[in-house]
Amino acid sequence: VGGMREKLAGIDTTTLHVSTGSLTVEGDASISGNSDLILASTGNLMIADEAKIVSGTQAISADPLTVSGDGALIRIASNADAILTRKDFSTDSSATLTVGQNATLSGAVMILDSSGSLAINETAAIGGSNSTLSLNSSQISIGNVPSTSTVAAGLVANANLVRNLSQAARLSLLSYNGNIDFYTDSIDPTIVESVVLGSASLKQLTLHASSLNNVGSGDVTLLATEILLDHPTNVANASSSGTAATTGVLDIAATSTVRLGSGPVATQNFKTVNMSAPASVLIEGKDTGKGVEGDPVVHSSFKVGGGDLTVHTPTIAAIASANGTISADGALEITGSGTSTVETGLAANVALSGSSVAINGTAIKLPSGTLAITAT
Repeated sequence: VGGMREKLAGIDTTTLHVSTGSLTVEGDASISGNSDLILASTGNLMIADEAKIVSGTQAISADPLTVSGDGALIRIASNADAILTRKDFSTDSSATLTVGQNATLSGAVMILDSSGSLAINETAAIGGSNSTLSLNSSQISIGNVPSTSTVAAGLVANANLVRNLSQAARLSLLSYNGNIDFYTDSIDPTIVESVVLGSASLKQLTLHASSLNNVGSGDVTLLATEILLDHPTNVANASSSGTAATTGVLDIAATSTVRLGSGPVATQNFKTVNMSAPASVLIEGKDTGKGVEGDPVVHSSFKVGGGDLTVHTPTIAAIASANGTISADGALEITGSGTSTVETGLAANVALSGSSVAINGTAIKLPSGTLAITAT
């Protein structure tokens, strides 16, 4: 609804040509039974209060979808292959996607995408315990965001909304401007706050960004069975402050694996970052090959800006031909015990660096390739 799909011979992806400037699903609407429903506009897309959209359950194919330019889009599908890539949008997009009070969106896969702002009422029912939920917007701000704060347009998720979103089986957040900001100062200055994104029941938490930023002095916890950090080619490079942090702890707490995907990801304004991966830390970025429509796939890089990094894992490994760095402006400490059954690949290159580097008990599995350890 709002455009037309085009599938060209020899191309794996389907292109969506959007022709509607504004689209609203009214509050008395109930849409169900479609196993791959797409709603799209070049400007505003609204799911009004009480509206209900439920995907069908028929197993049908769902090609990867590409859309160009500014706009807002919702894709609700029954097939896990239903993905979306937005390209060639403006950095100051005025597009809006709004999900109103007590609205319901339900399906195996749900993608809510806006090149501008994404507003989700905390009473909306989105996803469920078996769903994959992807939220893409120009900026993502999470936590105790003051109402008086000047925040860039995008998704603002307070604690109640974060808890609701974390009920999905898999949660993915993408910030087109590169920043995911965590507001860790309490609105009441006498109370020490922390921000928790994810839950013990969340199977996978994916953050697509170039910078994870502490806006405040409190702590942040990322929690899921598997945590994936990467920087897709349609996500901008956020600026780096380069200053040392004096407060704030970021706990990247996977109960199994931390995956470092393609592209550079950094943290800002955290004094300490703890990465816990009881199974393994797996490096997946490559310098060779092409991604969607010829975009280059780049190596993995995870850096703690202005702070220390402690990695707790039995194994650091890499897939075949991967290239990755794990670094900190401060000290890098890698500790672990036990064994891991993670599969490793040949010809991988891994670099570890910090102001000081200590490795104790963690196996670095590289059957071939190179390992560089540097104390700066």
